[in-house]
Amino acid sequence: HGLVSFVVSVIFILEGLSMNTKQPLIFTDCGKTCCLFPYDIIYVEADNIYSRIILTDQFIRIPYPIHLMQELLPDYFLRIHRSFLVNQNFITALYPTIILLSNGLRLPVPKKKYQWLKGCFESPIAGGGLKSGMPNVPARLS
Repeated sequence: HGLVSFVVSVIFILEGLSMNTKQPLIFTDCGKTCCLFPYDIIYVEADNIYSRIILTDQFIRIPYPIHLMQELLPDYFLRIHRSFLVNQNFITALYPTIILLSNGLRLPVPKKKYQWLKGCFESPIAGGGLKSGMPNVPARLS
C-alpha cells in the first residue's frame, strides 16, 4: 500500500506542484509524514535507491532515488554530482573540485561539472549570480 500512495503522490506532484515552491513536498520517513518546502532543503544525497534530504537541522531518508527527486524539485536545484542535488541558494563558493555551502559543508564537484557550474555563476541573465537571481556568489575561477 506504500508503493500505491507513493505513485499517487508522485503523479499528483508531477501534475504541477513540483515547480511551485509554495507547495510542500510530502514524504513518509519510517511511518512519519514529513511536509517539506523545497526552499528549506539544502541538498539531496543519493543513497543507493534511497535519497537523504538534508535540512539545516535534520536529515530525512526517503525511498526515492535521486533522479526522481531531481524531477520533483524546482530548477534552482543543481545536479552537481551523480550523488548530489544542491539548492543553489545555499551555495556560497565554487572551487575547481568542490562547492562550499552556507552551513560550511563541502561537496565534491567532478571535473566535467566544474565548467557547467562556473557558467551558472557567470550567467549574464542572472547578473553574474546563479540562475535563481541570488546575489553574486564568491567563486574562485582560477
